[in-house]
Amino acid sequence: MKMNFRSLQLSMLANDEQDKRERLKRQKEDVQRDKDHKALNRFRETAREQLLDMKHQEKLVEQMKLFNKAGNYEEAAKIKARIEPKKNRQGGGGGGQEGEKPKGNPAKYTNRD
Repeated sequence: MKMNFRSLQLSMLANDEQDKRERLKRQKEDVQRDKDHKALNRFRETAREQLLDMKHQEKLVEQMKLFNKAGNYEEAAKIKARIEPKKNRQGGGGGGQEGEKPKGNPAKYTNRD
């Protein structure tokens, strides 16, 4: 099989283009894999922090119960104040300025007592 110079150049050019496309595809896959890996690590770290917070709160509840049982109601009240969510705390929750309606699902903020 005899190839002339022009067809050899076209063949090499086509191979170069295909190689370039494959390299770009691999690079995109690598970037996506890195993003996925970072997102998974953030999720794991957040879950770990939440678990540690829950365990700490459970310890505080047990300590509060012990203070109540021992009759040390003042210390129990201090712990209770720490573990109960603060209402109208600045910078937390769904609130903004005082008197401003919270954003999001209004049923979430109704008082059902």
